[in-house]
Amino acid sequence: MANIITKPPEAIIQDLDEAHADILKIKESTGIVGLSAAVVLKERVLWRANIGRMGGVKREVPVDSDTVFPLGALSQGFTAACVAQQVYRRGLSFDDKVSAHLPAVADKHATIGDLLGHRTGLQAPDHLLHLDDGGLFNDRLADAIRAFNSLKPLASGRPRFLHNSLGYALLGAVVDPSYHNYLQKNVLDPLQMTNTRMSTYARYDHGNTTRRFSALDHSRVCTYDPSEFSFNSDVEDASVAVGGMSSSSNDMAKYCIGLNEAWRRRGPAGNARAQKIRRAQVFPDVDLLFDPLQSMGDDAPDGTAKKSHAAGWMTCTLPAALGDLGINAQLMEMPILGSGCAPVTVVWNQSRYHGTNAFVALLPECEAAVIVLSNTMTANDGVDWIGQLLIQTLLDHPYPNNYPLLASVSAETARLRYDEVGARIALSKRPGGPPRPLSQYCGCYKCYFPPYFMRVTRPRMRDRVRFKKCLRIDLREIDGFPLQHLYEDTFTWFLPWDQRVKARLKLDYRPDYYLMRFQPREDGSDIESLVWINDPAKPEGHVFPRISRSASYPYWRC
Repeated sequence: MANIITKPPEAIIQDLDEAHADILKIKESTGIVGLSAAVVLKERVLWRANIGRMGGVKREVPVDSDTVFPLGALSQGFTAACVAQQVYRRGLSFDDKVSAHLPAVADKHATIGDLLGHRTGLQAPDHLLHLDDGGLFNDRLADAIRAFNSLKPLASGRPRFLHNSLGYALLGAVVDPSYHNYLQKNVLDPLQMTNTRMSTYARYDHGNTTRRFSALDHSRVCTYDPSEFSFNSDVEDASVAVGGMSSSSNDMAKYCIGLNEAWRRRGPAGNARAQKIRRAQVFPDVDLLFDPLQSMGDDAPDGTAKKSHAAGWMTCTLPAALGDLGINAQLMEMPILGSGCAPVTVVWNQSRYHGTNAFVALLPECEAAVIVLSNTMTANDGVDWIGQLLIQTLLDHPYPNNYPLLASVSAETARLRYDEVGARIALSKRPGGPPRPLSQYCGCYKCYFPPYFMRVTRPRMRDRVRFKKCLRIDLREIDGFPLQHLYEDTFTWFLPWDQRVKARLKLDYRPDYYLMRFQPREDGSDIESLVWINDPAKPEGHVFPRISRSASYPYWRC
């Protein structure tokens, strides 16, 4: 394929410099505190932009290309790269059963490829992962396996894409019992990624590490501080494989250059010497990472996938609409990127966790990449718009999209739609109180996804004054918030925008997501369970059995 990027580097740099003003507009309209962006072309960083501040003790210190940002879900691309290495080094196969490597896994049909491509057909626990320290999975491997074993099938075979980050915790253990050490030795050290860390629990006043923020109303932000606990290696391995890495735009440029180099040399290794060379490479076979594993839906009329999930990445051919895993696609019809351009392969991933928003895209046929890291979770995916703007500029898009306008509209729409959800819930409230004393709802409710649980108690005095007929609910380590009575045995935990953000609760535009329905026994004498429709793929909701009337029941027994 001919090179799609025909402009000389000097002209590209000039165009990117002109796009800087649009990046500033997106930053301001979405509330991003600090970001670091880079554009890679032909084995070098062609252009950089560092905007905003890190926060922390030195609040006005600007970010730079070595500032360390959380990677969130971008960590999963590194996990996939380690799996691909083991195909050459240990004889691993994407068709291997996961249970052959981890006997405690109950699903005897799920393969390594199924976990990589999110095609197990199991319900997605990602909404619960987002409740734990901003998306980090901070439980031991045994807990991860126990949680995976508890997931129920929602689709048979492999016809349906169901995003499930928990599978990557298992993949890290398949790679090596000490995954973080393996990753350091076999990926980070060879690529000289000296600013990449395998834990976001580092102190923010240490070195060039940014704090994390989330956007509130009226251009305000709240600071998000993950726990500074010291976890053992087993816990850290699971976190790293799912979303616990952090890095800088300079280091991520080295990573992307390595992937593009692997694309350029891809092809069969014809002899034993070539095989030996492959085994020593960081990316021995990039096709293992970029070849589609599962269609993400919206297939073409001939049945071919318009967009697919590969191993730790998504892939499609431009012109196409990107942003599938972000919030923007829920807020508006996504624009077509690359209209009028020759077809070109794009491989990308994006992350939206509390206190971070990141976007990385590769155009391997052009030996190009776009990297945008930020320290802020915005109402929309502000970084997604910036990443697409940079791709558009790189390709010299003949029909450019107005990304500052799209970013502004989507940010405003996010809040308006949330307010509409609150209004719909308020309209469902009926006069009168609950049909039983509030004390009958209190207790500990077991989650299908161990070791998560719900604790329902009487509210603190300040909430009793503010909300009549309410309870208090705690989601594991998340601070409690009020449950307000709506009708019969149904309560709502809907919160104003700022309170929801500060409580680290996932954004959702389904009114049912904000309801908790208590189920009494058949004779109506007592409450035996709680139903929460927290997963859109399971519209009937998940049942949380009450396992204790005491709210002090320890979570490790739940």
